[in-house]
Amino acid sequence: MVAKNILRSAQQLNTLIGLTSNVIQENDKSANLNLVHGPFTQNSEPQLPSVPFILTQSWIYTSSYHMVDQKILIEQVGPLDSFTIHGLWKNEEGVEVVSRKETSLEGRISSVLQSPRFNPLREAFQISGIDLLRKMKMHWKARGADEKLWEHEYFAHGKFLEASESSNLDKQLSGFSGIKIAKNQDQAIYDYFRVADDLSQGLDTIKMLAKRGIMPTLTQTYTLSDIQTALTDGFHSLGVYIHCDKNNALDQVRYLHNLKGSFSDGFFEPSNTSFGNSTNCVPNQIKFLPKGYTAQGRHFELEGFIRAKCINGSSGVIISSGSILLGGEESNAATFWLTEVFQGNFYLRSRHGICNLDIDGELICNSHQDSINLFQLDGRGNIGYGGTYTWSIAPSKEYIFSVYAGESQVGSDSIFLLFEDLKLLSHT
Repeated sequence: MVAKNILRSAQQLNTLIGLTSNVIQENDKSANLNLVHGPFTQNSEPQLPSVPFILTQSWIYTSSYHMVDQKILIEQVGPLDSFTIHGLWKNEEGVEVVSRKETSLEGRISSVLQSPRFNPLREAFQISGIDLLRKMKMHWKARGADEKLWEHEYFAHGKFLEASESSNLDKQLSGFSGIKIAKNQDQAIYDYFRVADDLSQGLDTIKMLAKRGIMPTLTQTYTLSDIQTALTDGFHSLGVYIHCDKNNALDQVRYLHNLKGSFSDGFFEPSNTSFGNSTNCVPNQIKFLPKGYTAQGRHFELEGFIRAKCINGSSGVIISSGSILLGGEESNAATFWLTEVFQGNFYLRSRHGICNLDIDGELICNSHQDSINLFQLDGRGNIGYGGTYTWSIAPSKEYIFSVYAGESQVGSDSIFLLFEDLKLLSHT
């Protein structure tokens, strides 16, 4: 009898232990679901909260050198016809910011992105760490102090992605119940910079502005309304925040998004700015200065007309659209403006708008351009593109010829474009 009672007690104890284990496992599952997805109820999908983030782009137009060459200038401020990334910020309070005095990466970001983990032999990532780092060196700039900016942005705005025993997760995850937390710092670093780069890539700010005829210039200013309209048109009819520096020159644009899902693979939905119409810019006198500008440097804005001279002896002038009126004289020519970006390199525009080369290499001037090209001007007044000063033409309609960069591939005459009757509008 005693043996039977002992056996029965043991069986009851095992049953109790099994039930307790199941409860613990179920509680663990619920805890994990709450951590990753937020509140979870039986027979329902996880309710993912919407977490606001701000993607900030910069227009860095000054360099730390005076009259630098193109290569050095681009190394400092990024592409001359593109905004660069400043950071991706959570637009809420309650995020733990780790002081750089407490923790220092000391070049760790570059080291992590170049590590074998994020550069496997077989393609396993949306972008390899090395390719991501290469893009950051071009498009995430700070006048030569890029790595320091990356460290600051990660510590201030990306470290919440880490989960470690030393982290105060309750504080760290405040408002972040819908964000999947990375397992370690390496993964968090990769995710933060990859997501920010991917988000910025879809926001071509210079293209949005160019479509409204807003381009870098030394002499012209723009209204806040014009800039906001251009950016709103390009950002799904949603408002953005515009920031100016001490010169009242455009230097930052901030786009608000609401994150739905996990940080690494969720959806960043464009959203109307929470800043409303606030800005620190003087509304009617906003400058948009070309990259390479320095207040103490020499900068030019030139006005004149463009004469086309063919090798066969014929000539003409360039009209506002960018085409040649063959046989035309100065009285038929359009007025053009050249704005110096740095020594010998200029933006070109007419009353029709910005001048660029289209996909076929044709010179086109209008207010609906997708980008801003740089042109060269040598000491004799010849206009060039991409280091060559030879152009070619092709018939368009009677007396009107299209202009193409480079020598002709179909045997038509090569031409030279000369900027004449120059007037110096600005010399700073």
